[in-house]
Amino acid sequence: MIESSDSRDMAARSGGMSLADLERKLADMENEPVWRPSSNKCADYYDHKQSSQERIQRAQETGEPMSTINLIQRTINGALGQEAKTRLNWKVSPDSDAFSDVAAVFGEKLTEAQREAKTDMAISEAYSSMLRTGIGWVSVDRNPDPLAYPYRVHAVHRNEVWWDWRSKLSDLSDAQWMIRQRWADLEEVQVLFPKYRHLLDMGTHSGPITDAMAQSILTSQGDFESIHLTRRTFSRTEEEWLDNSVRKRIRLYAVYYKAHKEAIALVMGTKRVPFNKRNPYHVALVMRGAAKLMRGPSYEMRRAMFCGPFRLYDEALPGRHFPLIPFICYRADDDFSPYGLVHGMIEPQDEFNERRSRLLWLLKAKQVFVDNDALDSKFNNFLDLAREVMRPDALFVLNANRRNPNGLRVEMNPQLGAEQATVMEDAKNLIQDVPGLFSPQFGSNKVGAESGVALNTLTDMSTASLGETSDNYRTSRQLVGDALMCEISQDHKEPEMVVMVGTGRKRRPITLNSKDEAGLPVNSVDDAPIKVALGDVPSTPSFRAQQQVFLSEAIRAAGNNPAAQAVLLPALFESSDLEHREVYAKWMRQQAGVPDPDDMANEDMEAQREQAKQAEQAVMAEANKRATAADIALKEAKAIREQAEAALTKAREALTQIQTIKTAAEAEAIANEPTEDEQIDRVFAEADQAA
Repeated sequence: MIESSDSRDMAARSGGMSLADLERKLADMENEPVWRPSSNKCADYYDHKQSSQERIQRAQETGEPMSTINLIQRTINGALGQEAKTRLNWKVSPDSDAFSDVAAVFGEKLTEAQREAKTDMAISEAYSSMLRTGIGWVSVDRNPDPLAYPYRVHAVHRNEVWWDWRSKLSDLSDAQWMIRQRWADLEEVQVLFPKYRHLLDMGTHSGPITDAMAQSILTSQGDFESIHLTRRTFSRTEEEWLDNSVRKRIRLYAVYYKAHKEAIALVMGTKRVPFNKRNPYHVALVMRGAAKLMRGPSYEMRRAMFCGPFRLYDEALPGRHFPLIPFICYRADDDFSPYGLVHGMIEPQDEFNERRSRLLWLLKAKQVFVDNDALDSKFNNFLDLAREVMRPDALFVLNANRRNPNGLRVEMNPQLGAEQATVMEDAKNLIQDVPGLFSPQFGSNKVGAESGVALNTLTDMSTASLGETSDNYRTSRQLVGDALMCEISQDHKEPEMVVMVGTGRKRRPITLNSKDEAGLPVNSVDDAPIKVALGDVPSTPSFRAQQQVFLSEAIRAAGNNPAAQAVLLPALFESSDLEHREVYAKWMRQQAGVPDPDDMANEDMEAQREQAKQAEQAVMAEANKRATAADIALKEAKAIREQAEAALTKAREALTQIQTIKTAAEAEAIANEPTEDEQIDRVFAEADQAA
């Protein structure tokens, strides 16, 4: 008897992703193009695993030495250094000055998360995998450890992640699903999900039934039967998701998917947010015509966690992006499979290793020409000759009665060695020429450039050759910031939440999700039009070096102008690495009577914030005025309607009375009319009188 798909799915009735959906996605994973073996080979070549089995076997047969010089790793490391040198940090900026306080809060929280969650390390690992194998992954989620930092950002190995292969965009935002699968110890899973300890014990049990297991089965016979049915009918073999060896492990499937639904959006120009009818700010915007509503198809991001065939939970996720962010170097045109820089370096690397091994062999290899009677067989034979000829102190006993005095010749061919060295050097140059990287980027000058301008030009050309890679990296890094911002915002939605921002004397409190006197929201996190962007910040070495060069040139151009020196010299100190640079700069400004830029910026910010607040209050007052007028008109209309309904009720009562009187008169008339017998008697009486 074939069981239905719902009968084996213990979570089918609760909604969300079913076990059948998981099986379909796992089957779809097997239809992706074959790209993972090629990526694994690229990773091996970077890790100095460049000797194939065929090459090892050939070396054993011919005696050729095995020489492996890893040129790929140094080239890739040079490109990786550019990421650390030119790294761009996140900046949070609001679309409206009215939400500058909210942007200030999230700017500090995002910087803190970048430091505490070791975000730069995770992104660097993903970028390294991106250049080496073609794709890297960064996961952004919450840390289940209550003693650790609440947000977790870490790199994920490419072989743990599978995605909808029909996705075409470089950031995979058009994918319908992503799956991360990994092995985990059963004890770890039971601690992570203590609620499902009983399910995991019964679902992974194999062997004899213990007394505790028997008692559990007796108390929950229905659960045991459904668990056994789910395990038995799972389309994957048990070896794929359960390891019952000494270290008991189980495979976890974290499925991220889009649940499509209809949504209502509040549209304000190019900005669209989910409409909340309970939010008075949204209602006021719609009433005064500053925004409009739009209904259409949309989706909700969800995560379903499966432990083998058993679904543990299915929950909605914040935001509209997958929490797994891809870092893709290049994608093939035909099947969109990812590949990196190492993909084109493998053949030159093989050529270099082979030519170097052959060259080393030729440097010590000797060609022996010997007649059959050249050796004295009493003292040595041809095997001894083959062994001794490779020694610098070789000894041969010749036959005194040989026919040819030159019957033994040992020669070398240095010409072949020179040709091998030329080909080997060409292969070495191809290692950098294929990805478009030049020697000055790696600290050498083999191209013959003499001037600094020429060297900088070659370095810029190397950077330009990685233009597509750099664009993909920046896009993915910004998506990591968006995902981290989405997680942070979920913890800042409490009403009247006070957050401290700034340092030192500039530290001040900001109240989030509060309301003004009219009851309208102020600093609402849900309504804040803030965005994460990438930009140079003073913490990057390249930016600080550029600042110092610019300020030095400006001071040199200003000459002895005291006003220019009073402004530029403190800025030059602040761009340096001195320990007390801020104190020195502040003292110089005080001596010259120059105001602090931060104080000026704060004053301008306060003025702008006050103007924005006044403008917003004016808009809200106008909206309240219109809303009050609408309420008065509505009340008047209700009063007129009540009067009309009262008049209609009286008319209906009068009509009812008229109908009642008419009915009574008709009844009385009918009652006074003579019967048929009385009418006949009256006719006869009238006839008798006439006679």
